Amino acid sequence: LFLAFRDPHTPVACPRRRNGRDLKVTYGKSRKELICMVNYMDETIGLIVDALKRKGMYNDTFFAFQSDNGGLVTDEGGSS
Repeated sequence: LFLAFRDPHTPVACPRRRNGRDLKVTYGKSRKELICMVNYMDETIGLIVDALKRKGMYNDTFFAFQSDNGGLVTDEGGSS
């Protein structure tokens, strides 16, 4: 299985069905959007892991995570 997430990436926008309201974040809007995107990706990976465990495939699975250079500090929610 190869799964390539577009998130987190520009444009920084939380998935519509999530809206980020549940996040207790005091940062600016773009930072909150980026955190929401990462949380959504993390939860989705968790669903995949759960499915692999249910199917008895988890112990035979290799996970590799890769990222680019991250978000811009100025207006894309990144941090320095």
